[in-house]
Amino acid sequence: MKVSPPYEETIVASNSSRIASEIFQGQTLLYNHLGRIVDIMCLKWIVDLWIPDIIHNHAQPVTFLELVSILQVASTKVSGVQSLIHYLTHKGFFEIVRIPDNIEEPEAYALTAASELLVKGSDLCLAPTVIVLLLHGVHA
Repeated sequence: MKVSPPYEETIVASNSSRIASEIFQGQTLLYNHLGRIVDIMCLKWIVDLWIPDIIHNHAQPVTFLELVSILQVASTKVSGVQSLIHYLTHKGFFEIVRIPDNIEEPEAYALTAASELLVKGSDLCLAPTVIVLLLHGVHA
């Protein structure tokens, strides 16, 4: 039996006596894995909808309104798509660029090195690899 120093708070859960720091480490591990699942789901979304191709074929950075129009997103889902795009931008798949002449939407989304690797037809396209890995990962 493990003896905790008197200054450590002991938590009893599921018939197991753990100190608070052990519980915290377990929570950290689980939340990190859950975060990776969200990242994988977002990557699948990028590839399934061919977002990098849309931006690439647009020949210039695409505004959010242009993107949802091209994707034909229902008005009830626009805020969810906006959250995803912001998250993916934060993760490095897109970058925000300023459009000085556009008063309505002064920002647009451009490709990064990571999202350029998902453009169909490019010599370095990794989209098929991503699709295969995601499919096998989902069914494994």
